[in-house]
Parts: sequence; structure tokens; C-alpha cells
Amino acid sequence: MHKYKKSMWSYPVRSFLFCTFSGLAVTFALIALFAVFIYFFMDNCDSVGSFNAVALNSGIFISALLCGRFRRHHGLIEGIICGILICTVISVFGLFTPDSDGISVEIKRLLLAVCSGGIGGVVGVNTKRPKNL
Repeated sequence: MHKYKKSMWSYPVRSFLFCTFSGLAVTFALIALFAVFIYFFMDNCDSVGSFNAVALNSGIFISALLCGRFRRHHGLIEGIICGILICTVISVFGLFTPDSDGISVEIKRLLLAVCSGGIGGVVGVNTKRPKNL
């Protein structure tokens, strides 16, 4: 008799970790892509902060979208959790750099992460259900 195997998405911790690492991968890939774009096509580096904010929010949105799409429950709350987790990981990486931006920048980053994570979670829950789930 075939035993029923639970999906990875039925375990909250595993799914949050998978979504967080996928969001971080998207964020770092976009940062690398924007760095190459700035290096080859721009004369000054004034817009680096804007590119980094776009990369971070895109990664958080993708992470929350995945979590909402495959978990199918509580999209807003789980998207916010994904945003907070990614923002926490980025802040921990920022502790090891000599130039820290300060607490006000961290609060702004956290608010943007919560907003984009919530939007991504809601969009993910409201998308069409995957066929293989």
C-alpha cells in the first residue's frame, strides 16, 4: 500500500526557510545584476541605494509570493513573516560591515519589507492553485 507523504509546504518552519532562502537568492542575484549594470552603463554611483531597495523588495515579494502560493493559508501574515525573516538576515549580514547606516534606515527597511511581504503573500494566496499540489 502506498503511504501518504506530507508535502514540504505542510510544515511551516521548512516552508518559511525555503521561501526565505529563495528570496535571498533572488535579492543577491538582482544586486549582482544591478552592480554590473551600474559598472558598465552609469557614470556615477548616486542611485545604488535605489537599486538595492528595488532588489531587496523584489526578493521579499518573490519569497512571500512563493509562500502564499504553495501554503494557501494566511497570505498576509505569512508574507509579513517572510519579509521580517529576510530583513533580519540582511541586518545580521550588515552587522559585519564597518559602515552601518543606523537604526532609522533599518526601521525604514523593515517597514518596506513588511509592506512588500504582505502584498506578495496576498497575491500568492489569490493566484491559481498549482496542479502538482
